[in-house]
Amino acid sequence: MQQKQLLLSKIFELLIPLLLYFLWNWELHFILLFAYIDIIAAIVISYLKERKIELYKTNQIKNAHINLSKNLIFGFLGIVFLELTVLNLYPEIDLSDSWVKFLLFEEMGLPQGVIIFPLIILLNWQQFQMTFIKTNAFQTLPFAFAQQQHRNTWLLFAVSSLFILGIELTLGGKPLLYLFLVVLFKAISDFVLIPYLDKKFVRQFVNSSHDFSRRT
Repeated sequence: MQQKQLLLSKIFELLIPLLLYFLWNWELHFILLFAYIDIIAAIVISYLKERKIELYKTNQIKNAHINLSKNLIFGFLGIVFLELTVLNLYPEIDLSDSWVKFLLFEEMGLPQGVIIFPLIILLNWQQFQMTFIKTNAFQTLPFAFAQQQHRNTWLLFAVSSLFILGIELTLGGKPLLYLFLVVLFKAISDFVLIPYLDKKFVRQFVNSSHDFSRRT
């Protein structure tokens, strides 16, 4: 049941940018700004997961802080690469002004920032509580696995953003093309690369455990 919920959640995340573009007529940069907020929230949740595992298993916090710094760097680089892509697509754009317009744009009579920030934080927190805390996943999930999975996720985000920037610099094109590329790279990351890297890590972890057992 939990796996099905995670799958539906990932599919919904892929559909959100397309729905915002085609149904709500959001421009590409507004959609990316929405995504950035979710990315930052997700990086914080990654840290909370590692922190919980480390506290439960070692009663101290050390590596989780270091990993948070690394993941924030990967996330920041990915955002910078996407912002450079936007600058090339819209040479006349003022990025800071676009941020202000995004946050102050009124939805249901309220500034969008007042709605979106709490909503994204709440959704990420609820998912963290339901899939990680209430299921006691932190008791059985190896810290090394969580660390590797989070690092792969944000490293792939940075690399895919760099690819998108490279494609724009080489080929140019319309904003809609890059919206589809963002969705495509996320789909490849979520459904192909991350599962492959997870399975590879599990095999290596099991083999190293067997080797250690034989030596002892």
